Amino acid sequence: MKKFKKNEDPLATDWRSIYISNIVAFLGSVQMSSITPTVWPYMKKIDVTTTENLYGFIRGLYAFGNVIFSMLSGYLSNKIGDTRPAMIIGKTFAIFAALSYLFVDVFNSIHVALFIGFEFLLGTSSGICSVFRTHIAMASTEKDRPKACGITQLATAAGFVVGPFLQVIFAQIPYPGFTLPFGTHFNLYTAPVVLAAVTSFIGITLLFFYFDGKMIIREKPAPVFTEDIALGTVDEDIFLEKNSNEKKVGKPKKLKYDPIAVVVLMIVKIASEVVILNLITICPPYAMTVFQWSSEDTIVFQSAIMGSIGILSIAFALGYVFLKLGKRIEERKALLCTLILFLAFHLITYPWSFLPERIEYQHIKGLPAPLNRSVALDPEFQSLILQSKSNPKIEVVGCNPKFEWCETTPKVNIYIFNTALIVALGIGLPLIQINLDVLYSKVLGPIKQGTLQGVFVATAQILNIFGPLFFSHLYTLYGPKILWKMEISLCSFAIFVFFFFYSRVIPYSLRKDIIRPLPPTCTVPKTTVAKITVT
Repeated sequence: MKKFKKNEDPLATDWRSIYISNIVAFLGSVQMSSITPTVWPYMKKIDVTTTENLYGFIRGLYAFGNVIFSMLSGYLSNKIGDTRPAMIIGKTFAIFAALSYLFVDVFNSIHVALFIGFEFLLGTSSGICSVFRTHIAMASTEKDRPKACGITQLATAAGFVVGPFLQVIFAQIPYPGFTLPFGTHFNLYTAPVVLAAVTSFIGITLLFFYFDGKMIIREKPAPVFTEDIALGTVDEDIFLEKNSNEKKVGKPKKLKYDPIAVVVLMIVKIASEVVILNLITICPPYAMTVFQWSSEDTIVFQSAIMGSIGILSIAFALGYVFLKLGKRIEERKALLCTLILFLAFHLITYPWSFLPERIEYQHIKGLPAPLNRSVALDPEFQSLILQSKSNPKIEVVGCNPKFEWCETTPKVNIYIFNTALIVALGIGLPLIQINLDVLYSKVLGPIKQGTLQGVFVATAQILNIFGPLFFSHLYTLYGPKILWKMEISLCSFAIFVFFFFYSRVIPYSLRKDIIRPLPPTCTVPKTTVAKITVT
């Protein structure tokens, strides 16, 4: 149990642990934002015949590890009353993931298995470290939570600027690059995982020596009296010691969180996660196809896009930390605006039939594209494409000739698509990440939130287990149109549900069913917080 200094309020926000955990979050954000743009291009570089279905499958494995271990780590952290062991173990798994990725070039014959191992271990690491959200929620009071979550978003957003910036620098290192021990190489594809291993080690050191992950309930559940109204209640996870000399004021009612509000927020979480899932799984191959980017081009452009998103995210996060936007923008309104923004993105970037250009089929960069799919499938033309396997200097761009839909799918404007992407994610991500986490923790109220926070993360991530393979399969068969229609429908449904139950999605302390009138004359019982021992 954490020991407190004399006169120190044990229920005050633990800013030191929040700052340390956010430094670790920043390092994690740097490694994720630098790795993400490289995975699909590296797979295509190793084997030009790599399919989108395989990419969707390994993304699903990432989510599988995330879901299973986020719930497990949340449950076990609750049991032991400490989030530090889980976060240290999670960072250790990140190092193993980096090693798996690093050896792809060494054991080329089993590169698919190594990519699978990398994504699963990385997902496992992310799932275990998801207790970080629980720690932020429990280490801060309800009053300080918007600021605490704003700092978290600022740390994450800063990582999303630094990571892509480093990746742009790494992109100057040609393939195969510099030789490292055991036959591995340091190049534009592997540099991010070397960075990930280093930052994970730094994170482990900080967590081990400077971080206190003890789970302490900071909300006082005793009645808070304002004139004739009592707002506090006794929750199942909180124990009170009352002064025996004071007169009892009724028997406090035992209440729980509002399940309707929890379900509504989970629907919002699912909608936002599916939007992000679509962008992570489909956008890299889709952008390479539509805009005719090579593997190297994709890394540079994706890094620049992620860096721009990070800058916008930092601006909003700074607003929450220093301008107190959490008090000026109500959480519910911010979430509703974000869902509308995501809906607008898919409407703007939908390949509408009135667009003039069509997607071109695969060809060697710098040479004319085939006139149609029949020419692209010609054996002589295909033999030229396959030369890229043995000659890494040959860059293949354009649409896979197996995709019939390329001939009929309009080509979205590169500037409109990427500008809409930056605005939607740059504004939408910080708004929904800060406000959804804050509002969800407020809806749950003063309880140990480890398990329910784990379920909250897992609810959305379960879709990510099967979603990437399902979405990539739809993409290979029918192209982007069907996916964009699904996203538009899901966002519209989430907006409708959220708007319909708008009045229910409120903090625990503001619920009318916990407001109890006081007798005209009464004595307020003194309350002290009992020591909570974790067995």
